[in-house]
Amino acid sequence: MENLDKGKIRDIVIAVVGIAGIITVAAVAPNALQALALFGFGKKQPRHRKYYISKVIAHLIKKGLLSKSTQGDIPIIRLTETGKVMLARYRAREKILKPPQNWDGTWHIIIYDVREWRRKDRDRFRIELNYFGFVPIQRSVWVSPHDHEDLITLIKADYKIGKDILYIKANYIENEAKFRHQFGLPSLPK
Repeated sequence: MENLDKGKIRDIVIAVVGIAGIITVAAVAPNALQALALFGFGKKQPRHRKYYISKVIAHLIKKGLLSKSTQGDIPIIRLTETGKVMLARYRAREKILKPPQNWDGTWHIIIYDVREWRRKDRDRFRIELNYFGFVPIQRSVWVSPHDHEDLITLIKADYKIGKDILYIKANYIENEAKFRHQFGLPSLPK
């Protein structure tokens, strides 16, 4: 679909279902196509676009992000709990693409100590922190000006590592000028 990767289409389908809450299978493709058009895609799409979106929906059902049921004779889909986590991650990612407006001066700090035998989860968590715009202060201490407390709660539950992660809100970090610069935040008045 005009160099549009499957991940973008997946995110759009999840967003369409997430916004609607519950939607008929027949309504997903037109709504997803409208959303694609908003992002500048769809001017010269192949004839098979609805079929392609249907395949993406089937894949999302297989992956457990969507569930399919019927109301009478009408097939409907909705987000599963895993799909809701994916949508929350997508929304959080959108939020951090620009510096926070009217930043209140609160730093959001993550400290974690995930055991070596859970290295895979620890590495995935570190990738998630990076993806959501956190930057490392030290190897297991990360900071962001964005409030991601709800997202971190979801990730902790998803990886089942809640007791190994601490979320802190702070008003001051020593040598914070470098972090202000990294996040595009204004300097403190002198």
